[in-house]
Amino acid sequence: MYQEKCEKLSLEIITPTDDVQQQVMNVILEIKKGNKGDRLRGQVEKIQESFQEKGIQKLILGCTELPLLFDEQTKWAIDPMDVLAKVAVKKALNK
Repeated sequence: MYQEKCEKLSLEIITPTDDVQQQVMNVILEIKKGNKGDRLRGQVEKIQESFQEKGIQKLILGCTELPLLFDEQTKWAIDPMDVLAKVAVKKALNK
């Protein structure tokens, strides 16, 4: 979904390993059950730190659940819903 747009901007997309994808899915399922808090936020931050150690600067929080863990936009995260909202407002104001 993001690959084509990122390539046009000369941004490299790194796909998480199956293990990391499963960890993220487990966090998402917990959020869907109504669980939020430090434990889940810590799990996502641990994943982010492992990517940062590899030189990865930003993570796309590519679902609607993950941004719910964070009170405000973090420097290392991109919230797609936030981006879409800003683009929608910009387009609406330009018409």
